[in-house]
Amino acid sequence: MHRIGILALLLVVPILPGVALADRAGTWDFSVQMVGNLDETSRGDNDSRLDIDSDLGLAFGGAYHATEHLQFGVDLTFLNPDYEARFNIDGGGTRTVKTELDVFNTHIYGAWNFMEGPLTPYVRAGLGWTYIDSNIISSDVPVGVCWWDPWLGYVCSATYNTYDDTQFSYGAGAGVRYEFGEHYFVQAGFDHFELTDDDLGASPDFDVWRIQFGWRVRYW
Repeated sequence: MHRIGILALLLVVPILPGVALADRAGTWDFSVQMVGNLDETSRGDNDSRLDIDSDLGLAFGGAYHATEHLQFGVDLTFLNPDYEARFNIDGGGTRTVKTELDVFNTHIYGAWNFMEGPLTPYVRAGLGWTYIDSNIISSDVPVGVCWWDPWLGYVCSATYNTYDDTQFSYGAGAGVRYEFGEHYFVQAGFDHFELTDDDLGASPDFDVWRIQFGWRVRYW
């Protein structure tokens, strides 16, 4: 449904009446973003599987407009969806675990704004790295941590190592941008990210929608 909405916007926006030029060339964008992932199911070897729930997250972005159309930027995206994992155990059988996934995505991208006015559809593509922490304990031996608390004195606690990994990822997306005067803009789009390491077994891809609220500045 999200893909259909984005495609419809890309078809409708170019036929709108002409508007004043946005004068984006040579400016910088900074944004705070509300993001959300869609439900995802990935199947691995020997009947293992991973079911990830949809969730809301947060992202921050920065970009430079080389021309009225061409834009280069970076996004830092944080998501914490709930998930259910089913995997094989030694001696036969399967085990199911329900917990929360920590996902941190860093992507460098290039974007193309189709129109020079303040209202424009865009497409973009990028690559980077995705860090995933399963929050599943990887060792039965806890790691002791102690520190001085200003009110409680010397405090000790135990933490556990968890299964985590950082993978190369790439993706592409499309959306619509609107600029309010010279300094503010809102942008809505949809991105698809893929992870590329075969060692992951059940390897999740991520479909992410994002709404950006940002400001535009010119330093010279």
